[in-house]
Amino acid sequence: MYNRTQNENGTYNTRCLFCFMTVASDVESDQELDRLETRHVCPERALAELVARGSQTRPFRRALRFVKDWAPGLAERCPEEAAACL
Repeated sequence: MYNRTQNENGTYNTRCLFCFMTVASDVESDQELDRLETRHVCPERALAELVARGSQTRPFRRALRFVKDWAPGLAERCPEEAAACL
């Protein structure tokens, strides 16, 4: 999911609604926005997908703790997923 906004000069910005990162700015066409959004890798969404797979291995837990430290606030945005693995 993305939020697109139009600038005064007619170009567009797009932001990921999962991680709130700006994916692109000052883009001139919808086709270019589609292409850039398709290439975006959202770290929080990727983490949520890993958690949903149910992997409970020790290396996975260590990696999840690292990501939690790396992305403050993740547990608040995804409390069920974070609690299941920590």
